[in-house]
Amino acid sequence: MHTVDPATCQKGSLYPLVISAITPRPVGFVSTKSAAGVVNLSPYSYFNVMAHNPPTLALGICRSPGRGGGKKDTLANIEETKELVVHIISEWCLEAANHTCGDFPPAVDELTLAGFTPVPSVKVAPPRVKECAVQMECKLKHVYDLHDSEGVPTSSIVIAEIVLFHIAEGVAGLSPGGHLVVDPFKMASISRYGGNTYGVAPDFLDIPRPNPDGSYKGGIFAPQSNESGCAAPRVGARNHTNPPPFKTDKMHTLDPAGSDSAAVYPLVISAVAPRPIGFVCTQSTAGVVNLAPYSFFNVMSHNPPTLTLGIGRSIPRGGDKKDTLTNIEETKELVVHIISEWCLEAANHTCGDFPPSVNELEVSGFTTMPSVKVGPPRVKECAVQMECKLLHIHNLRDRHGAPSGAIVIAEIVMFHVADGVAGLSPGGHLVVDPFKMAPVSRFGGHTYGLSRVFVDLPRPNAQGVYKDGHAGPDVDVSAHEMEKDIKKHAGCE
Repeated sequence: MHTVDPATCQKGSLYPLVISAITPRPVGFVSTKSAAGVVNLSPYSYFNVMAHNPPTLALGICRSPGRGGGKKDTLANIEETKELVVHIISEWCLEAANHTCGDFPPAVDELTLAGFTPVPSVKVAPPRVKECAVQMECKLKHVYDLHDSEGVPTSSIVIAEIVLFHIAEGVAGLSPGGHLVVDPFKMASISRYGGNTYGVAPDFLDIPRPNPDGSYKGGIFAPQSNESGCAAPRVGARNHTNPPPFKTDKMHTLDPAGSDSAAVYPLVISAVAPRPIGFVCTQSTAGVVNLAPYSFFNVMSHNPPTLTLGIGRSIPRGGDKKDTLTNIEETKELVVHIISEWCLEAANHTCGDFPPSVNELEVSGFTTMPSVKVGPPRVKECAVQMECKLLHIHNLRDRHGAPSGAIVIAEIVMFHVADGVAGLSPGGHLVVDPFKMAPVSRFGGHTYGLSRVFVDLPRPNAQGVYKDGHAGPDVDVSAHEMEKDIKKHAGCE
């Protein structure tokens, strides 16, 4: 294993490690408006949904190195107006979305610059992006500021509530219970990895959750391979297209304030995807180990390396706290792992609502390893292991005032990366190779995503110019180059 202690590592080495280790990350395409009326639009992969009741997301916004550590326009606008609109990016608008992430001056409207079409929002002032199939109007709940070891502000975690969903008819579907969901094949959402790498066209795999006694609906006990019939693979992929392969004029709208949480949950987990999976190991004060996967999870900052974890209340236990949250509150410690394809079945087996006395690590057949800085053990079979300490817990309540969940904010105090998935960045820093790591992600229902195709897109500079000299997203050329990149990584040429 390669071990990195953030407290003593070389400056500049954490960023490439963090963004390559915690993957795949969903991309929140955030629209804000300043008090003066200037629109800002920018993508953020330090982002994920954290709860469905109320529907809540977290957004990590670093300070701008190009502005001497000053706040980015997105954060400044959110703090001024308390409003934002978050979109999910599909393959057909990836090039244009990437063009908005240059460090442009505050007076620049990136929405117009990139060629997107603004449409008015209903409950907030910032406009929506017509070309995006999932649009979420949000209102600020809290900003949690982070500082480096010298006390200098480095990042902020924005916690916001989704007050209105807009889903394009072309990507809409129905859950088995008849609720509105987003079809992952039609949505073709992209994700972020290390460097300039985006993930596209994942394969999908449906795996049901175990019952509290460890059994599955098919009568199978313990994790099995795909051939057992426990999980039927459902594989599909989409090629890059532009414009959208359907009209975005017709939208389905859902207001969480007037909807039952049972209708909001399937929409939230299918709309914000793919989500990375934090495989969380905690230990009670009595020494009982708990291990469970959480996809309401992501990294929020690399300086200091900080992650968020959304933990809902346990419905089978009448709304009581889950063991993971109870243990974190008691001990202030946890170990978070990233799940690779080779341990997906066993990891899925741990997500049953087992009694507190059950050690899910032993039930699923994983091997323990002692941690260095915290009490909970590490999982030997996971290639990325992160020892963490609690910073803050942001408690959530539903519209009736009842406790409904919590957002755990924790600092990573030690990284462990298996040599078999390790690589080096262009600057010579430790990174995780996505091809070797093969991280899995979560979509709606019981669907997991398997990483298969990657595309590299450089960022524009402050003038909107790329390293090769071209300015602006050239749709025809970029689509051609992306298609070549897809075929190259897929082994077709």
